[in-house]
Amino acid sequence: METPWSNSTRLEINASRQTVEDLIYWKKTYDNVWKPLNLKAASIRTADVSLSQNLWPERIRLQAATNWTEAKDATDDRNRGGRYLTFRPLNSQRIGLTCQNRHLSAGINWRRVSKRAVLETNSKWLGAYQLLDARIGYTFRMRRVEMNPEIGVDNMFNENYRIIRFAPMPLSEWFLTVRVSAP
Repeated sequence: METPWSNSTRLEINASRQTVEDLIYWKKTYDNVWKPLNLKAASIRTADVSLSQNLWPERIRLQAATNWTEAKDATDDRNRGGRYLTFRPLNSQRIGLTCQNRHLSAGINWRRVSKRAVLETNSKWLGAYQLLDARIGYTFRMRRVEMNPEIGVDNMFNENYRIIRFAPMPLSEWFLTVRVSAP
């Protein structure tokens, strides 16, 4: 649903339920080798709600969303059936704010992801984490060429949110980009 006014509000709601048979997934075996295995059945239910609001038309936009996921092993084996599938967070939330005027653009996004199982026995879980990403850019013209340098950072608080078997993944990532366009 979306309102027709210049300060438009947009609401989206999505829900799904999937029953998957013969789901192939990769598992690290005892000999430290990744192998494809077959999960006989899985049930995945999701719900997403997102809301975006133009606070100032063509200038400031606020967005917020939440996601809920239940992904479970649906086999008839009572030792495995009903367990959560690995590496699928139970829920997540995000909020973003983007601003833009004639030359300057900026954006900030916050995201929270809940815990998720990392072993198919559901005996080990990775904790919840939060990320904050920010960027700022400026557009200017030099004769007939338009330039847009932008600087930003992903995972501003340097949160180590992906430790899997004692192997840390990338933390904060800084970047500088320059876009050049000519007619």
